[in-house]
Amino acid sequence: SSRVNERERMAFVMAAYNLGPERVQGMREEARRRGLNPDQWFFQTERVAMEQGGANVVAFVNSVNKYYLAFDRERDSLEKSGPKTVLKR
Repeated sequence: SSRVNERERMAFVMAAYNLGPERVQGMREEARRRGLNPDQWFFQTERVAMEQGGANVVAFVNSVNKYYLAFDRERDSLEKSGPKTVLKR
């Protein structure tokens, strides 16, 4: 859906990789029934996933997201510091 931002979309992709797309779509439908935002993984559909898919899928998505954020932050800091001079022998 175009309503889902990139970070949330990747969380749904990781959950679907782990559980299967049909199960994740069912979790989104359940989130909607509960009055949660089905287009948001974190703190919304994630709650349904914890109940239906178990802690493993939530831990997997959170772990991948944590590493993505760390690498993204590191990349940004390297880009801001400019190119490094490499000494060749």
